[in-house]
Amino acid sequence: MRCQLLYIHFGVYLGRCEGDRQFEKHGVSLEEAAIVFGDGNGLDWDDPAHSDQERRFKRLGRSVSERLLLVVYTVRGVKYEKDSFRIISARPASRRERQAYTRRTD
Repeated sequence: MRCQLLYIHFGVYLGRCEGDRQFEKHGVSLEEAAIVFGDGNGLDWDDPAHSDQERRFKRLGRSVSERLLLVVYTVRGVKYEKDSFRIISARPASRRERQAYTRRTD
């Protein structure tokens, strides 16, 4: 399978074939997931348990459709004076994650 690399908002790079599998599994397109980087109330934290070869992070935030999503990503560096990210996975937030976000934004 050939993958196409896309650049979209907020300096996020996506692999097209990764995005297709992601959508099938969780119903979240990577284009929608990228929008959480624009959520000013989003929560970010390190994900050392799943970071054998690269440093990974998690971000909890709202998408353009107001869905609360958990996005796993890695920082790729700086391009055009902005951080660039690669989304590894995205899924709807769990009940516990939704509660954490609500506590943060209240």
